[in-house]
Amino acid sequence: MAPDRSRRRPSNAETVEQILERIRATRNFDFRHYKRPTLHRRIERRMAERKCKTAAEYLALLDRDPAECDALIASMLIKVTGFFRDAETWTLLSGKVIPQLLAEKRPGEEIRVWCAGSATGEEAFSIGILLAEAMGPAFQNQEVKIFGTDVDEKAIAFARHGVYSREQVKSVPAGILKTWFVEDPTGWSVRKEIRRTVVFGVNNLVSDAPISRLDLLLCRNVFIYLDGALQKRVLTRFHHALRRHGLLVLGKSELIPFAGKIFESVDQRRRIYRKDGRRDAAVAQERLVSLLEQESMALAVDEGRPDLTTVDQVHRDIVQSLRVPMVATGPDGTILRWNAAAAALWGRSEEEVTGKKLPALTLPGLAGELLVEKPPRSAKARARCSAAGESSTAAAIIRRSSCRSRSPRSGTPRTK
Repeated sequence: MAPDRSRRRPSNAETVEQILERIRATRNFDFRHYKRPTLHRRIERRMAERKCKTAAEYLALLDRDPAECDALIASMLIKVTGFFRDAETWTLLSGKVIPQLLAEKRPGEEIRVWCAGSATGEEAFSIGILLAEAMGPAFQNQEVKIFGTDVDEKAIAFARHGVYSREQVKSVPAGILKTWFVEDPTGWSVRKEIRRTVVFGVNNLVSDAPISRLDLLLCRNVFIYLDGALQKRVLTRFHHALRRHGLLVLGKSELIPFAGKIFESVDQRRRIYRKDGRRDAAVAQERLVSLLEQESMALAVDEGRPDLTTVDQVHRDIVQSLRVPMVATGPDGTILRWNAAAAALWGRSEEEVTGKKLPALTLPGLAGELLVEKPPRSAKARARCSAAGESSTAAAIIRRSSCRSRSPRSGTPRTK
């Protein structure tokens, strides 16, 4: 007789949320924007292994046994990976994407690649091998940096060793195995020529700063576990992490409409995108901000209220990711946003200036009259904004004044 799985299923959404909150509080892993069916299955599996019949019972176990919290997190962090996994994608990368990337590079120019969600490192080494084969002898002389990151510390520790079992290298073509691996008693180790180009580190795609100035970014089969709001937030970070003309590769099952809106499609079926190179960076940034604002207003109309927390966080990520000083204020000049570049230029932290009046700070380079976009004054205009879901405290645009102060790293300060 089949076991009654329903007895072990989390009893209600509230208890599951308490479990996720317990993980966040004790281990700083935030699963709140992961898709609930996946989390339910992982929690259910751990409940079965620990013989807990209800979610409340399992929550009590987490309080008693800290090690169980680590075991649950490990079960939630999916590590389905392998060398050259999904052969068709790697054929496209080696035959089209990488040759085009190299053709656009100047001799000796640095090449930067990020494998986000790289688990135990097979994907990062795979892209390193493809670059080595495409570049030939130049691979040894040119600056090539491949970053493999994952939120799982144990997976990253494994990847750093660069040693894989015979089962793990089964998918590696014989010629590549012979050229780029060395057999030893424990299995096969990646040759040092490849290993020197790959750096592994722990990185949380949601809370940690993204790696920047990328030519190629691979993040495959991570988005299928994230809800729509978090998908948009991470894609926004990826957009700013890529160089102009930089390429993004997602998993073949990850058809995300938002990706097609902010990136140019290179191969829609294989989920390969390019950062829109037909417009300069400033236009691309404005396009992205406008798109997010339009979507937030559409959400207000459809649901009666926007998801302010998510939209606000995405906008904050955009402002913080820009390398030029950016300041956003309310209609009365109160500072709402102050990015890291502004902090570096004027020597004041975001915490120090948020909530203060911008003119009162008398910042060098902003001595002239600030042009602040005023909110609509007529009753009819206010009614239109209200119907569209606009907040009366929406950030105003401060246009560039007679700025002469420059930052060595950021150039001419800009305000928004």
